[in-house]
Amino acid sequence: MKYLKHLSIFTFLLFIFFFWLITYWSFQPNIISFENPDSLQIDKQEYRPWDRIIYTMTYCKKYRLVWLVDRSLVDWYRITYNQITSDLPEWCHTVKSADLVVPSFASASTYYLDISAEYKLNPIKTQKVNLKTQPFKVIK
Repeated sequence: MKYLKHLSIFTFLLFIFFFWLITYWSFQPNIISFENPDSLQIDKQEYRPWDRIIYTMTYCKKYRLVWLVDRSLVDWYRITYNQITSDLPEWCHTVKSADLVVPSFASASTYYLDISAEYKLNPIKTQKVNLKTQPFKVIK
């Protein structure tokens, strides 16, 4: 009988703990923020095929988490680059990247660079971030 009482108290405390944990995970604030809508900038307004696109991103990150990042050039269709994993440093930084090249088959048009990132904040919550640059032209 005494063991049954201890078991029920333990079960109740375990239930309270898991309820608190799931509630905390559900309402946990996002850990990355971008300082302004222009957090993603490109280096110039006109590109030719095979030109490197150099983009600069300003962000603040509170914890060390790995992102899955999708990058694409968009006009009326989408040119998608390989998905990458990114482990940017914590706190507020400005990073510059030159790993994108305008493909030779890109038509002469107005594009924007679309970057979407996703990371798992905890076992039940995922944060998604989507950034776009100002429009730019690709000329032949």
